[in-house]
Amino acid sequence: MSSLPDAVTAGLEGLLGDLVRFDEPLGRLTSMGIGGPADAFCRVGDLPKLRAVLDLLDAHRVPRLLFGRGSNLLPDDRGFRGAVIRLEGEFAAIEVQERSVEAGAAAWLGTVIERAMSRDLGGLEFLTGIPGSVGGALIGNAGTATEAIGDATERVHVLAPGWVVRELSRSDLEFGYRKSVLKGMGAVVLRARLSLEPRPRAGIAERLRTYAERRRGQPLAMPNVGCIFKNPAAESAGRLIDRAGLKGERAGRIEVSRVHANFMVNVGGGTAADVRELIRRVRDRVRESTGILLEPEVVLLDETGRPSLLDAGVPC
Repeated sequence: MSSLPDAVTAGLEGLLGDLVRFDEPLGRLTSMGIGGPADAFCRVGDLPKLRAVLDLLDAHRVPRLLFGRGSNLLPDDRGFRGAVIRLEGEFAAIEVQERSVEAGAAAWLGTVIERAMSRDLGGLEFLTGIPGSVGGALIGNAGTATEAIGDATERVHVLAPGWVVRELSRSDLEFGYRKSVLKGMGAVVLRARLSLEPRPRAGIAERLRTYAERRRGQPLAMPNVGCIFKNPAAESAGRLIDRAGLKGERAGRIEVSRVHANFMVNVGGGTAADVRELIRRVRDRVRESTGILLEPEVVLLDETGRPSLLDAGVPC
């Protein structure tokens, strides 16, 4: 049952109408199908409404969690004691310009690539097949081993604490391997301008096919959250896990993929506790065999929305 104060429940209903649901199972919203109920699930489609929702939650000290496509986050089995916010509406807008695209945080990466391609503009093909939105991709600097969205980012508009819109340049964002300053600044990503390159449509299509072919070696037909571990310097996490003999290893109903060892798949009825246990087991076995401590890329959340910790204090 929702633990929200009555004033918050009534306030969210007044602001959002049927765009708010209570005791919403988060497993319906994650790519791995895992997660207990959130006290509230709010769909917000414009900036004034977003500010009003955030003001209401802050006034009653209700925790909040921005939730995109659920492809890199795993909520706790007990759910989330607070309000989950998903952006839509104006936040999903895409405007292709002469050599760039202005894309809302909620815009689907695949749609951004398609819209650019329709104007003979490329440069983002490396993002093909990543099941996420622009906002989540920016926070985690999504990409491949050699290319990332941060390389194409010109600027990002965020709603900073105090609910003031700020424009951040690429240098402000401190992009690194699977990280950016956005991850810890407490701001809400609103939209971004990404640079594009004029390319023949046939060439773009060929690059898309190349990246799609590479991803065929991933278990895309089964519920998963993408790569579980970051690649260590000059190494592949998948190869290390494979060499440790861990393909097919299971904890409960979660399995190390037999197709790609840096993926874990939900074979039906898996839980966040199963994922956490399998991450711990894989991390420990790889460290025993190689001396390398793998760092999780997926973020497992506790009931308060904070990243869970493994027993060695490494966030997962």
